[in-house]
Amino acid sequence: MQTHTKRRTVLGLLALVALAAGGFVVLTTWSAAVPQERSGSSRSCPIASLAAANKSGAFAAGISPQAEPTYPPGTIDGAKHPELIPDEVAYKMLFLSVMEPANLTDAQRARQEAKLRMIGFSEEDKAGFLAKLGEFRDRMRDCGARTAEILKATPNPPRDSAERQELSDIEEQATAGVTDTVEALRTGLTQEGFGKFQARMLGFKRTIKAFPMREGESGQ
Repeated sequence: MQTHTKRRTVLGLLALVALAAGGFVVLTTWSAAVPQERSGSSRSCPIASLAAANKSGAFAAGISPQAEPTYPPGTIDGAKHPELIPDEVAYKMLFLSVMEPANLTDAQRARQEAKLRMIGFSEEDKAGFLAKLGEFRDRMRDCGARTAEILKATPNPPRDSAERQELSDIEEQATAGVTDTVEALRTGLTQEGFGKFQARMLGFKRTIKAFPMREGESGQ
């Protein structure tokens, strides 16, 4: 917990996204769904439903998604301890929750607008935020497509293999995508707009739960 700045955030792919931060599977209880690109399947897109990730995480923890969750020792509950959720994790989850496909349906546009209203952007800042969010989506899609290719060819690459190294490099690229997007927003939005974005990120931490991965799950 004392080396948050050194943690890498993992975007594991195939049927859905496994969001992790330095050995932690990250779940959000916010009801936002992150849609897949309409033209692709979940095997070629790094974006999946947060609700699906939540359900997957419940099964990984050995509990029924219908039952009252019983999280393992070491779980971080953002509702109780938001200060323990790393900023980069909250940024990533917030981006993913607001993200929609490039070609929006009316329902997707309405859903996204509702989430943007929670941030409180001006029209100018909203346009700037959506432009940078679109660039982030494209970067994550590229990372996801390459990851899916590697894991399709080698589902469980050996620890010292070239495939494992490339997956590690992709993780770093995904983390850099989050950092670069935040910095672009810091300089591209008005001071008031970025302040509102920061405030939403801090509040969003309260919707996140993170629990330790079992040994061997992180792939490190």
